[in-house]
Amino acid sequence: MNDRHEPAGHPDPDAALPPAPDDPERLLLHADLDGQLDPAASLALARRRATDPAFAAEAERIAALHRALSRISTEHGPSAALRARLAQPWAQAAADVPVTTPAIASVTPLPAAQTRTRRRGWHSDWRALAASCLLSAGLVYGSAALYFAPDAQQAQIAATVAGHRRALLAQHPVDVASSDRHTVKPWLGSRLALAPTVIDLAAGGYPLLGARIEIVDGRPAPTLVYGHREHLISLSLIPVGTREESSPELSTVDGYGVLLWQHAGMAHVAVSDIDRPGLDDFVAQYRAAERRGGEGEGAR
Repeated sequence: MNDRHEPAGHPDPDAALPPAPDDPERLLLHADLDGQLDPAASLALARRRATDPAFAAEAERIAALHRALSRISTEHGPSAALRARLAQPWAQAAADVPVTTPAIASVTPLPAAQTRTRRRGWHSDWRALAASCLLSAGLVYGSAALYFAPDAQQAQIAATVAGHRRALLAQHPVDVASSDRHTVKPWLGSRLALAPTVIDLAAGGYPLLGARIEIVDGRPAPTLVYGHREHLISLSLIPVGTREESSPELSTVDGYGVLLWQHAGMAHVAVSDIDRPGLDDFVAQYRAAERRGGEGEGAR
C-alpha cells in the first residue's frame, strides 16, 4: 500500500513519465539507429523485427521520432537575436585591438625599361602559379577518387568476410535451409524491402544451400549460401545506388578469397576458402546465369 499522499491539485510527477520498457532489446533500438551496435547485435534486432510485429512497430515509431528530431535540428537554426548575442563578444574583441598604420616610405620611380621587365616577369609568374594550382587540384581530385572509392568497397568486404566467418562457427550457416530457390526468395522477400534473384548452380557443382541476412554498411543484406565439396561460398548482395557495372576484383582477407563486382545496382561479394580457380568458376557461372535472367541449372 502506498502511504504517500499528494496534496490536492498537485499530481504525482512520476505519473507523467513513460513506464520503463520491460524488454531490454527495445533500449537497443536507439543505439541501432545511431549506428552504435556491432553487426551481430544489429542482425539480432533485424531478425526480431522480421518476426515480431509489435517490436517492428515500436522500432518504426522510434525511427520516426529520430527523423522528426533530425528535421527540427536542421530546419530551425538559431534566431537572429541569438546569433547577434554570440557575435557581440567577438566584435568587441576586434574593436579593442589597436590598429596601427605603417609609415609610408617614399617611392622612387623605376626606369621604364626595368618596369617593362618586371611586368613581363609578373605575368610569367602568374601563369606559372595558375598552372600549379590546376595541377594541384587535379592531383587532389584524383587522390580523393582513389582513396574514398576503395574505402567503401573495403568496408563491404570486411563485413561480408566477418559474416562468413561467423556462419562457419555457428551451428547453422544459414537462416533458411533450402535448395529450392522458390523457397529461399520468398523467405528473403518477407524480411527485406528487395529480394534478389536466387540462382541455383547445382548442375555446375555449386548447389544452393539456403540464405541468411547479414548487416553491411548498417543495412540488412541478403546473403546466398552455396556448397562446393566440403566448402561454403557466401554471396552477399548490397544495394549501391548506381547502375555502374564492374568486373570481378580479387582480394584476400585472413586467408579467404573475395571476389567483388557490381551489376544492376548491386555490389556482389563472394567469399570462400576454396582455391582461386574454384571461386573464379563459381562467379563466372553465377554471372552467366544472372545475364540469362536467373536460370542457372544449365550453367554448364
